[in-house]
Amino acid sequence: MKNKKIYICLSGIDGAGKTLITNQLIENLSKSTKVKRVWSRYKNYFSKPFLLLMRITGHNYKVKINGIKIGYHDFYKNRYISIIFLILQWIDIFIEILFRFKMSRKSIVSDRSLIDTLVDLIIDTNFEKFIFGSYAKSLFYFMPKNTTYFIIERDIELIKKNRPDVFYDKNVLKRIELYKKIANY
Repeated sequence: MKNKKIYICLSGIDGAGKTLITNQLIENLSKSTKVKRVWSRYKNYFSKPFLLLMRITGHNYKVKINGIKIGYHDFYKNRYISIIFLILQWIDIFIEILFRFKMSRKSIVSDRSLIDTLVDLIIDTNFEKFIFGSYAKSLFYFMPKNTTYFIIERDIELIKKNRPDVFYDKNVLKRIELYKKIANY
């Protein structure tokens, strides 16, 4: 295991325990290999100008609940906006895979991953069938072949107790449902 690179991607809703598990994995893996943490979600290289335009037009906005800001992309209201966003995000994700995963000289433990981005994109565009289909397959194809993916689940009541802010998001129950669906693929 000394020279073999390891790729582990952890996904799940906020408060599920990804960061805690990531820290433990890095601590254990660093005893036998060089390892780095990657937080891989919404790296907006090409989509940043588009997101600015969407903020100006009101399709991208934030709400503040009990001092916590929650961002929403209501791109699902317009098919063309959704398609443009999905194309730009595909390019951004490909760049992320190429430079942060493929070109890495170290093993990687990813706290958030491609799976989290796919769930976010479904929430944003409502193109579930397409994203879970050919869109996801095309992106997973470029990931290192020996990547292991984990979707972290935690009892909802424990998350509510420790991270009540997670439930300020109007889409949290749909997110939980989507993580369960993707786990069955």
